[in-house]
Amino acid sequence: MIKKHGFLFRKAYSEWEEDKKMFVRDAGGEKEATKALEDLKRAFQQSSPGYPVECKRITVRDAADVAGFLENYESAYRIYCQFTHGAMRAVLGHLDDTTDTIDTPMVSWCVLQMLDHLQTDTPAQIPNLVPFRKRLIRPD
Repeated sequence: MIKKHGFLFRKAYSEWEEDKKMFVRDAGGEKEATKALEDLKRAFQQSSPGYPVECKRITVRDAADVAGFLENYESAYRIYCQFTHGAMRAVLGHLDDTTDTIDTPMVSWCVLQMLDHLQTDTPAQIPNLVPFRKRLIRPD
């Protein structure tokens, strides 16, 4: 269940914008893209009358907020995305001292989150993870 009413349309709109960049090459393509957007709006409004249709791009922060991961976005994501996106500080090793002490707990947390989702959303049988969580919180 999506916590923020209107999020799904904004997500669809953001994807429409990206697709438009790849495929629209002329006035005919622009016309088709505009029609596709109008069809998308109409589909959302027909399936759920009164659904907010806001043509506003969604950000990673918006998605993190809706997913309940804003705290992680504001801390871990901000630092680790610098490695992913090739920030000069990361490439030159200037962030290593900042992240080295939290790398293992961060990866462990991610794996535990993934296992939780597998257990919740698939037929996977996951053993009791409580001891691992306790160890992650208190690594003594």
